[in-house]
Amino acid sequence: MRQRCMSAMIGIPLLILVLCFYKTIVFNLIVGCTAMIAVYEVLRALQCHKNYLLTSVGLLAALYFAFLSFSPVLENVPVFLAVYIFILFCILLSSHMTVHFQQITVVFTASILFPLGLCSLIYLRDLHGEFGLFYLILVFVLSWICDAGAYFVGRKFGKHKMAPQISPHKTIEGAIGGVVTNLVFTLIFGGIWELVYTRIGIPAEISYLNLTLVAVLGSLISMFGDLSASVIKRHCQIKDFGNLIPGHGGIMDRFDSVIFVAPFLYLISQVLPVIAA
Repeated sequence: MRQRCMSAMIGIPLLILVLCFYKTIVFNLIVGCTAMIAVYEVLRALQCHKNYLLTSVGLLAALYFAFLSFSPVLENVPVFLAVYIFILFCILLSSHMTVHFQQITVVFTASILFPLGLCSLIYLRDLHGEFGLFYLILVFVLSWICDAGAYFVGRKFGKHKMAPQISPHKTIEGAIGGVVTNLVFTLIFGGIWELVYTRIGIPAEISYLNLTLVAVLGSLISMFGDLSASVIKRHCQIKDFGNLIPGHGGIMDRFDSVIFVAPFLYLISQVLPVIAA
């Protein structure tokens, strides 16, 4: 607990600093590098990181998704995928004695799936313009407040295991606590943000009905992401993906929910906008 609190005391100011650059290429680079670390942690957990060339190609592919909007060339995803697949098979042919097809598929999947999730933060920013920062912070609120609420409520009141074979410490009571805590904090966040926009002269109105729906669904998606990461760790027989963040583990351990919540919010905000002018 002490390590988790100390990490939060350092991590929250660091996140605020990163968000100060959310409109710049610096934000893209930081998100891209975070995605690269997450991919490397997954490859290491699955023992697919030992071939230097294969791992390097996978990490560079992960970085690609952070810069999709920078030129017509980078926006051409089908061409990128075709070239990427060709390079992977060239590696397989040239190193078939040490590299197996299973490793190729793991690298390909990991270097696309997790970066796309994290880089949805960038796509969300680009989609919503002047409200981009609001949606970015909302991703972290939905992801981390739910996790914190489930953790504390589960420790205090948890009796019924939710998924004992995947994550034995998670309880149904904790899950309910996470949803309720998330809903309360999300509505408070929406109210504060609406007031801030009004004070600085930006016309903005929060749809609290939409925000309520997004908060509940986002809580469920957050827990789904957490359990998905847990099942990977269970299959790999590891406790954490890394030790970069004391008390939490690695980047994947801290951002597992974000990887799922960010694309969820990117999609649902186009159908159920939470804030509008």
